[in-house]
Amino acid sequence: MSAAEPGWTALRVRIGQETLLAQALDAVIDAITRANRDAAIEGLDVLLNPGLIDAARALAFLAALTALPLAELRQLGGRSLYLAAPGLPLRMTSPTSPASFAALKGLTGLDIQGETVLATARLQPDCDLAATQAASARAALEPIGEAIAKQTELQDATTGADEAHLLQALNALRRRRARIAAAWSENARAAADCTPRSPAALQERAAARKAASAFALP
Repeated sequence: MSAAEPGWTALRVRIGQETLLAQALDAVIDAITRANRDAAIEGLDVLLNPGLIDAARALAFLAALTALPLAELRQLGGRSLYLAAPGLPLRMTSPTSPASFAALKGLTGLDIQGETVLATARLQPDCDLAATQAASARAALEPIGEAIAKQTELQDATTGADEAHLLQALNALRRRRARIAAAWSENARAAADCTPRSPAALQERAAARKAASAFALP
């Protein structure tokens, strides 16, 4: 299917609170920039924040959709495809590269929520990238854990007007830790899928999953 065919020209995507035509690529990039600005966390490296969409991955994904059979897009029923869906590996932390989307065969697990569709794109992970990103996230957890411990000590020893300020700082650190742990879990899982016979990879996957569960916030 080419980008000129009806299925593609009618395709809409949702990014943050915005809905726009998928073929309006400049507008898509601008919307991603705005959504990422809202999802950014002060002090957290963008490469460790799974709340951010990577524009390069998103554009590669949209380009891959144009090569799919028309029936793949018709199954969306004219609804908007949510680019931040958990099943779409478009995040800054995803264990995929833009080149990964050339292997896209279709969309699965469609979850229709009103006028929006959450979908899954099953791709082979970029194994080297997954291992690198898992290592980066794992390394970032230790210092932030130490910072949280120190901040907690200060919080416990403080009363009065400063207490609220310290609690705010502590909660900010916890948000950063939760995002880092989620990034570690996502990439450790992919790295283990790449090397299913590696005891070390399987152990890291289990440790990362445990950390992500323990540090998740409501």
